[in-house]
Amino acid sequence: MILAFKHQEDGDQLAAAAVHALDSNDDPEGPRVRVLMRYAVDLRFQGKELSHSTRTSQYILDAVVDDIETRHEPNEVVHLLAQVAPENMASAKCLERYGLTNKGIDHEGMHRYSGRVL
Repeated sequence: MILAFKHQEDGDQLAAAAVHALDSNDDPEGPRVRVLMRYAVDLRFQGKELSHSTRTSQYILDAVVDDIETRHEPNEVVHLLAQVAPENMASAKCLERYGLTNKGIDHEGMHRYSGRVL
């Protein structure tokens, strides 16, 4: 689990959180597949900058990729997958800004996003 806090005068506040894991069909001999299981940005921080002109959503996704880099060898190809409910336009736009591509609707009726992160 990755947590992002914003320093406030009255104490640090949780701004965003994310969890990623290896996909159940991951093949150690081929491209590695990580799934962004969940990520959330507190409503107070959505669309806001968390640090040096970086949106909170970008900040938490950067932290996810940084964490993924620590779990894989530099020569490994790693793809990141995410599912987004059709009505969740904010997350869809965030993932697209991050460079993931909408691959269409999956068998659960969710938009499936993917992209190479390493």
